[in-house]
Amino acid sequence: MSPFKTADILLKAMKQLDIMESTVTVEKANAMKLASTSETVDTAEPVNTAELVNTTKLVAAMKSINATKSAKTMDLVEQEQMSMDLLCDQFSKMKIIQEPDDCHKPVHHGPKECQLTYSPPYRMPERDSKPPNYMIKFDLAPGHIALPRIYRTLSCPAHATFASLHLALQVAFEWTGTHLYDFGVVDPTFVDYTPVEDENAAAWLIHAAQNTPDGEPLPPFPEREEGASRRFLLRLVDPTSDAFYRRADRLCEGLRGHPRTLESGADEVELCEVFEDPEYRGKQFTYTYDFHDKWDHHMTILGRGEATEKFACIDGLGHCVAEECGGPRGWANLKEVYSAEHPNQEQLSYRFLYEHGCPNGDPNGLAGTRTYEWDRNTVNTVLADYDLADFVQGFGNPNYQSQPRDVHMASTSLWAQ
Repeated sequence: MSPFKTADILLKAMKQLDIMESTVTVEKANAMKLASTSETVDTAEPVNTAELVNTTKLVAAMKSINATKSAKTMDLVEQEQMSMDLLCDQFSKMKIIQEPDDCHKPVHHGPKECQLTYSPPYRMPERDSKPPNYMIKFDLAPGHIALPRIYRTLSCPAHATFASLHLALQVAFEWTGTHLYDFGVVDPTFVDYTPVEDENAAAWLIHAAQNTPDGEPLPPFPEREEGASRRFLLRLVDPTSDAFYRRADRLCEGLRGHPRTLESGADEVELCEVFEDPEYRGKQFTYTYDFHDKWDHHMTILGRGEATEKFACIDGLGHCVAEECGGPRGWANLKEVYSAEHPNQEQLSYRFLYEHGCPNGDPNGLAGTRTYEWDRNTVNTVLADYDLADFVQGFGNPNYQSQPRDVHMASTSLWAQ
């Protein structure tokens, strides 16, 4: 029996006992008043013996009821406490380590047979309760992108999955959905990779690419030793495998995992399950898209807002970043190309490539104040009116035949308006 049902039974029992006690009290008072009147008035009629007998029985019954009420109350309280203890025991098992023979979920970060899996401890509100949305600011590569900074603030339904949030961010930042992604809770003790490790990683990537036959999957990047610093306490990974550049992303994914990092699919966990987990409160949340160019979006929960069924973009700054430009350094170089007063032939070639060959390029370029411009109305139109999975897949793949067809047509032309 759940603690909530037990509490309900307890309240009903106490109400019934209170009613019975009130009835006995009233009748006792009437009997006492009658007895008092008979003693003070000599001319009164003789006291009815039957009424006195009934009064005595009522007083005895009241004492019995009080004793029964106390016993029943204690019994119900004990039942409720037992139910709560059982519930706490279940929650205390929120994180489990899969044994090799019990491994059924895919491993996302390397060749380990088993991986710590995440099971949220937060008891979600009932769907009818509609918990308020999270107001979350996503800052793209802070400290690396400036003049202007690029960020978006989204109103996010509490019951949305992280996979749904990924689709909303693809729309808000005008990414094309062609790379893998993950969400992470950063380990405060993480120490970044050393220059030697970075050099070794680059050499390993080149070697793997040169020695893997066409059509065969690239091997995962060797994991760091278990005693090494882990990047994430929790990692929610891309559940799909159909990203256009997934081969390159898989190479770099091994650098993001760790044997002591909890993992789960982004489509299996809702926002409220992680954001309300006491273990992760106050920690840095990140959303990373494209593990090679490593577009890190730092997440800041600003507060709560009106509950809605869909995402909405409420604030932002900065033009969308070009896909495949080479990370923050490549984006800075592209802006310099447009700031040149007399561009040379190479710079003109870069401009043409961005405006006509980049999957999310802007045909109007990035000259002047264009780097500050973005269209919040268009973002919100897509978030409100389109199937986000269809839209992102159609936007990132010109050959994708979405249903209905107009979703694909909108995704390839909307940003050029």
